[in-house]
Amino acid sequence: MMEMAISITDLSYTYHDGTPALKGVSLDISRGESI
Repeated sequence: MMEMAISITDLSYTYHDGTPALKGVSLDISRGESI
């Protein structure tokens, strides 16, 4: 199993005016991986 450098699970973001920007975003970046 690779060691995760960054792991994001179920990220959501809404702007101050109530506009949704992100919903349910997940991302895993392994150590040494380029994006």
